Amino acid sequence: MFVKVRDTDQLVAAFTEQYNALNLGAAAVSTALAQLCADSAGISEVEALDRAQALMHVGFDV
Repeated sequence: MFVKVRDTDQLVAAFTEQYNALNLGAAAVSTALAQLCADSAGISEVEALDRAQALMHVGFDV
């Protein structure tokens, strides 16, 4: 998706919007995978979700 911007504020807003969309998508995928894999990993869904959340923080807090 191409975004035409006229100034720096619009550029920052566009990047922020894309970052937030990516972050939400990654969270949804990680949550779904954690729930699916919890049983096979022998851990509870809560623990699997905690681990997935920790991994997301590492990946997105750069």
